[in-house]
Amino acid sequence: MARIGGDEFAVLITQCSRDVLVKYCQDIKKNIKDFNQQNQDLPPLSLSIGYAIRENRHKTMSQLFTEADNNMYREKLHRNLSSRSSIVSALMKALEARDFITEGHGERIEVLIKKVGKKMGLTPSNIYGLRLLHNFMI
Repeated sequence: MARIGGDEFAVLITQCSRDVLVKYCQDIKKNIKDFNQQNQDLPPLSLSIGYAIRENRHKTMSQLFTEADNNMYREKLHRNLSSRSSIVSALMKALEARDFITEGHGERIEVLIKKVGKKMGLTPSNIYGLRLLHNFMI
């Protein structure tokens, strides 16, 4: 583990599968969420995580770093869009109350994105990207 910038850190893990790495990331996020819930008198902590896995020897460390960095910024963008999305969701709920045709449309699209992505064999990161695209288009 090393600090690589003002508030950025890199962690190198050897011989780690994608599933284990995703689990590590989920555990870190859960711990931060738990901490924020237990310490509501403090400003909330936030963290964006980007990772990359060297699945073949042709990928350089520089390429891995760029991929992880891009994934981290994608997550930051998604978190920022989530705030925007919650406002849009509130507006959509208000519209749904008036128009039964749009009722649940956004949620159905999210479910379809996940199902299609899984059927296509996309990685969780790529499915996340599709969801991000959908939220951006709202």
